[in-house]
Amino acid sequence: MTKLGVGLDVGTMNFVAARYTPNGTEYKRVKDAYIDLDVENVKTLKMSGIKFVQFPEQNDVVVLGDMSFQMANLFKQEVKRPLSKGLISPGALRAQYVLKELITNVLEEPLEKGEH
Repeated sequence: MTKLGVGLDVGTMNFVAARYTPNGTEYKRVKDAYIDLDVENVKTLKMSGIKFVQFPEQNDVVVLGDMSFQMANLFKQEVKRPLSKGLISPGALRAQYVLKELITNVLEEPLEKGEH
């Protein structure tokens, strides 16, 4: 039996996970980007089925990944990137939290206990 495992490529444009499964290698990609929106947009985001994150004690919400580009166009804002030249962006105050959420999103839950 093949031992299951997952690899992660953290790039400045995309995060990509490659996972060995019994059916072969599966890939998942997420854009390395986010956008901050006012908390008043939560209802609209929920009704549209758009995933977002609200960090504790914050008055805004964060849309992550590919959807952040669409929201940026809709709200006439620019997306932010938590990484710059391979390092955490110095101007992005919540970059560490965003990175955690992006990595959690792309890796997903282990398929089995002890997955590499």
